[in-house]
Amino acid sequence: MHPRRSRFPLSRLLSSRSLLAWLLCLPMLAVAAVDNPEQYGGESFTITLGEDTEITGRHFPTNDGPTVLWIASGYGLHPRHYRVARALAAQGMDVWLADLLESLFMPPGTTSIRSLDGHYVAQLATQLCRRRGQPVTLISGSYGAIPVLRGARLLQRNSRNCLAGAILFSPNFLARVPGLGEEPEFLPIIDATNIPLVIFQAEKNSNRGQSQQVLARLQRAGATVWVRPMTGVTALFYDGDTTAATRTTLRQVPQQMRTLLELLARTPIPAPRPAPNIAPRTTGTPVPGGLDHRLRPYHGRPEPWPLDLKTAGGQRVRISDYRGQVTVVNFWASWCPPCVEEIPSLNRLKEKFTGRPFRLISINYGESPQQIRRFLKKVDVRFPVLLDEDGRVARQWKVVAFPSTFVIDTAGRIRYGVNAAIHWDDPAVTETLEALLTAE
Repeated sequence: MHPRRSRFPLSRLLSSRSLLAWLLCLPMLAVAAVDNPEQYGGESFTITLGEDTEITGRHFPTNDGPTVLWIASGYGLHPRHYRVARALAAQGMDVWLADLLESLFMPPGTTSIRSLDGHYVAQLATQLCRRRGQPVTLISGSYGAIPVLRGARLLQRNSRNCLAGAILFSPNFLARVPGLGEEPEFLPIIDATNIPLVIFQAEKNSNRGQSQQVLARLQRAGATVWVRPMTGVTALFYDGDTTAATRTTLRQVPQQMRTLLELLARTPIPAPRPAPNIAPRTTGTPVPGGLDHRLRPYHGRPEPWPLDLKTAGGQRVRISDYRGQVTVVNFWASWCPPCVEEIPSLNRLKEKFTGRPFRLISINYGESPQQIRRFLKKVDVRFPVLLDEDGRVARQWKVVAFPSTFVIDTAGRIRYGVNAAIHWDDPAVTETLEALLTAE
């Protein structure tokens, strides 16, 4: 059975550093994984690696088509994975879906998936290659791309004829969530990858801001990369993304993948390039997280970007000069539970400073006016909601996690920020804002 992520009230989340990962909302999270995959067809499989490691999953078989090994990202396999796998099988592809974290009894999440060193992927692919007598194409998305590329490098070194290439959906190679204003730090596997790759990049995914840097580093490493943009898509395999663009893309992807698998099959696999250590850090040397649990001094570019956006009602809001008022700019999305849970405290914050030189602005990420109007009928929001439909403004402000909030002083400089949900009417927060209001 898939591990389930429990729901906690925000007060309990904020009291526990061990649960801070829940405060990070990226457009790839998180309905519960499928409890009954049999409903999607296919057949279960168990493959033993070494002496006692069993990897289980779902197999959608064909006789002679190309072999695909699809590795789940950090939050399991969801209905859309199974539906696309079934459609791929109908197109003649032999598809094997595996959730490594579940098979290895590891907790779901980005920390676990980043910790996998690639041996499981490489061993699985090698066994499938021997069974099927043909090379294997590796597929994953988000942070699942990390163990996939680590596994591909091991295949290059030990069983190059078993690797056809990889297809990645909105891959994420961040070593940690960057703090507000910080430049992203990428895992070194992208600098060691020179295999043929196809990247399906969701236009509205929060990692799009790093996609050009990732592509440039892969190309410098010698990788042959084809990029397929997914226009209007936030997260293809997130069931909460129900836009017409996403539904259309889901129908188109299986046919596109058949063509792309043929393209990968015609592209030679080179020998692995020499590279520095690409192994995951051990538990003794953890990568420090960039998630906040309180309002912190801001260390990025101090000048805020101008805003020129419309509200869900069509009203245009322009801010070119932030001087003279303490301004709180909150980036959020309606599919992000912590974003929604902090709205009441933001309402109370606005009420507390009514009549003062203070303004609170929220910027919704990647959702349509229709979606937000429906949301605002259900949730009491007492501050302006501006729409960043294409994510352009969020990328300017280097927003990766949701919610992310910037506090600008009366001189027009960003002074504080937080890239997680907090209680905005907490005395420590309001005292910080009061000090900005009374500063000379």
